[in-house]
Amino acid sequence: MYTSLAVICLGLEKTGKFSKDDLHRIFFSADITLAEIDAETDNYEEIEQRLLIQMVKIEPDEDL
Repeated sequence: MYTSLAVICLGLEKTGKFSKDDLHRIFFSADITLAEIDAETDNYEEIEQRLLIQMVKIEPDEDL
C-alpha cells in the first residue's frame, strides 16, 4: 500500500498541480484510513460504499 502511495505521490508531484500541503493532506487521510481498518473501526466495503455515494469509482487493475 505504501509503495503504491509513494508512486502516486511522485506522479502527482511532477504535475505541479498539487502543493506539498495538498499531498500531505492526501497521504495523511490515507494513513488514517489504514489505521481505522487495522483497528477494525472501518473496512474496505464501507469505504467503497462511501466513495460510491460520492461518485468515486474504484476498479481493479486487470493486469494484476
